[in-house]
Amino acid sequence: MKVKAIKYLIFLLVLFAFFACERQSLEPPKQGSPYLKFEATFNGEKVIHLAGENACYANIYNSVSGIDSLLTYNFVLDNLNDVTRRYLKLSINNFRVPMKDIGIDKDSTITSGSYNYHYYFAKVGNPRHLKEVSLLWYNSNKESYSTFPSNQKESKFFVKSIKDTIVSLRYVPTKVKIVEIEFNCRLKNSFTGDTINVTNGFIRAIF
Repeated sequence: MKVKAIKYLIFLLVLFAFFACERQSLEPPKQGSPYLKFEATFNGEKVIHLAGENACYANIYNSVSGIDSLLTYNFVLDNLNDVTRRYLKLSINNFRVPMKDIGIDKDSTITSGSYNYHYYFAKVGNPRHLKEVSLLWYNSNKESYSTFPSNQKESKFFVKSIKDTIVSLRYVPTKVKIVEIEFNCRLKNSFTGDTINVTNGFIRAIF
């Protein structure tokens, strides 16, 4: 009986460790079309990523730059079966520095209207890249293409709608913003110099 009790305790500890390390993700809807999505035309070819299909799932997290305490809200689409496979990351910089309360800052950062893209060189009047966005996309070979290296003068990023709602993140009810975005931009691979012209872009994301 003592041996069985020890084995059962070990099983519970392993089970607890598994769930404690589980990544925050939005569970796919039970029915209907995928709720979170990315679709755009890349150099004339349609590219679509749908959360809840083909092991694609959504994840959100906040990150802070150590240089100026710039808070960034990130939405990513990852592959459930391959931890090294990421489809894309969309980031929106905080509205102000220093950051105050994350919840309050999110309300002032994620708003309707146009945004500028985060570029290597800061724009006049905004040396810290506040309330700017960046998009990082990965092809099937896991090569990254980013909006950072390209001047986005003719690009657009427009938040057309925002809805506050409750979703299940890691099976815990969590308040998030569901955001619908229309965009176009240029993506560039910093190593090869290859560029992608992105048009007719649409994203439904959470932050």
